[in-house]
Amino acid sequence: DVIKREAAFSSSGSSEGFGLGGGHGGALDALFRRFPPLQQILSVLVGKVPPNIANDPSLTWSEAFLMELLYSRPDIGPENIAARANAIMARKGDGRKHALDEIILSIMGGSAGQVVETMFSLCGGSSGAALPATVTSLFCNLLIDAGCISSEEASSLSTNIQIELLILAAEAILSSFSVQEQSNVGVRAAVRLLLPHAPPRRIEGEV
Repeated sequence: DVIKREAAFSSSGSSEGFGLGGGHGGALDALFRRFPPLQQILSVLVGKVPPNIANDPSLTWSEAFLMELLYSRPDIGPENIAARANAIMARKGDGRKHALDEIILSIMGGSAGQVVETMFSLCGGSSGAALPATVTSLFCNLLIDAGCISSEEASSLSTNIQIELLILAAEAILSSFSVQEQSNVGVRAAVRLLLPHAPPRRIEGEV
């Protein structure tokens, strides 16, 4: 607010962004003359991104999007974030989007299942290493418990994603500890992971 009061925006809409106080000896005139880039920096900070910065081809879509969220449209609603990201991706990529961009848009749109799939494929969940496999499995369980992924959705595919991730994590744990010649520790850890999801014990005499 102080900056806005001390300096006026250029009414001509030029790429310079911040004006020089209309030539009336504004408080920031001396600073602008001493350090010309300060005009554009202050212009971005108060929410008016100069066109030469907004359209700079060296800016990635994520940088342009972050600049918009922080300065130009800080009040944008969560439900509109994916749409704005999509628009900036299209502008920066001449209408083309990479596969990773589509994944990011899906996650921004609230697809919790896509989050688990991305963690599994990109964060080492499918590598056979115990830590990423276990983290991916536990994260999937949390999303299901929180209602972000319904139990029906998790089991609607040919394989139940929750069960599949649990089995892969247990196998990775067993393999990891076996390499260290601590198979007994691996078995206990795998059982502790799987036990909360085991079916209840059948009551004796129940048909």
